Amino acid sequence: MKNKEVRVQGTLKHIIQHNQEAFSYEFESPDIKSWLPGESSRLFMWLGDKEVGKKFSYATTVAEGRILFTTRIKADASPYKQQLSQLAPGSVVELTMPGGDFNLRRDSRPVVILSNGVGIAATRALVRAYVETAKGIPELVQINVDRTGSVYKNEFDSWMLETDFSSFYTQGRKEFYLTLDGQVDRLEGQNPYYYIVGSNDFIMGCGEHLLNKGISEDSIITDDHVSLHMPACTCGKQSYCGCDHDPVEVMDLTGKFVLPVL
Repeated sequence: MKNKEVRVQGTLKHIIQHNQEAFSYEFESPDIKSWLPGESSRLFMWLGDKEVGKKFSYATTVAEGRILFTTRIKADASPYKQQLSQLAPGSVVELTMPGGDFNLRRDSRPVVILSNGVGIAATRALVRAYVETAKGIPELVQINVDRTGSVYKNEFDSWMLETDFSSFYTQGRKEFYLTLDGQVDRLEGQNPYYYIVGSNDFIMGCGEHLLNKGISEDSIITDDHVSLHMPACTCGKQSYCGCDHDPVEVMDLTGKFVLPVL
């Protein structure tokens, strides 16, 4: 089975509420000692007699000494998110070891990170890695679109004072694309990388927009669940993925695979 990774235990230490819907969960695990910015783990929870694993990107770097996942929990949350909201400090969950290929490239090219919603979590890890050392990245830009709030804005504002980092928060797609076009035009000739993280529709829309702007496909980087050629999760039907890009099969207590409502 493609993604049947080794599982370890994680203990919830702290919950941070950013706004009405965005929350960060801080865990510690003696088995997870390192990860690369942009990597993720799956967090497993039981919903009745069904076990569901959902992918969460690390919002922190190893140097920060903490595991932090950021997610949105709406009033009409899915059963998985409802169960997640019931966790309290001291709760123990199962996590997979970190993995993924959404890593920061240091090829002496600028980096532009595009995200929507709580895709800002993966963005934060990449930005933090750049703040810790800018080697191989002459400039980094992040552009986020989210109507509900600006998660990590205070940190990003402070980091702009320390490095060649620019941060933009937008409230809608029109503003987002205007901001993106401004950066594409400004960086013309510098051959930047464009990272895209967020919902499936967001990734596909941004990819198409960049291609139409003349950005080469090999300069557009998505996470390991979605590609510009396959508008759906590519983890496979029995991956325990839970990444929200496509229906995911999970295993119940009888060993049969079933489709959950996430």
